Amino acid sequence: MLRDYVLPQLKPDVVINWLTEPDHMLHLNGAGSPQARASICNDDAEIGLLLKQLEALGVAATTNIIVVSDHGFGHSAFGVNVTAELIKAGLKAGPDSDDVVLASSGQTQLIHVKDRGRARIHRIADFLKAQEWTGVLFTAGAPSSGGETPIEGVEPGTFSTRLIHLDHAERGPDIVLTFPWMFGRSLYAPTA
Repeated sequence: MLRDYVLPQLKPDVVINWLTEPDHMLHLNGAGSPQARASICNDDAEIGLLLKQLEALGVAATTNIIVVSDHGFGHSAFGVNVTAELIKAGLKAGPDSDDVVLASSGQTQLIHVKDRGRARIHRIADFLKAQEWTGVLFTAGAPSSGGETPIEGVEPGTFSTRLIHLDHAERGPDIVLTFPWMFGRSLYAPTA
């Protein structure tokens, strides 16, 4: 449709060509699996055909192609319940307590500490750094000179939440926990 009708007939100024895989294939079978590789090869072939059509239409030299991803590929193979782990470590009072509140996107945990208690933030950050299921951690930016965006967070071994635009004084998380990237199958693979 894109190569045979949209480009030659409609001659659009902008086209979004969404190739839906690899997504499900990677989550279900893991990066590097035969299914994931076949999916990537299919996308390569589609892009190759698109480039040939742009050349045939005489617009290849004036066409910008931008390839993006919705999130890249990554998943956690740990399946950890961070709330339960913080409770077990004595860092959160209970599953429904508001002393430490977690918000999850599946790939990250945004951790909010009541009243932004520095001592508790420090203890939680130290606990998380010691866990095998912890990837990169972010905390509030350390003071920097000259108004530059701080790279390091106030907690040693963390990055600044300013780097990821989550440094809002009232609503920003105190700690951002990411999970390590793994090659294997996802524990939360889509089923249909």
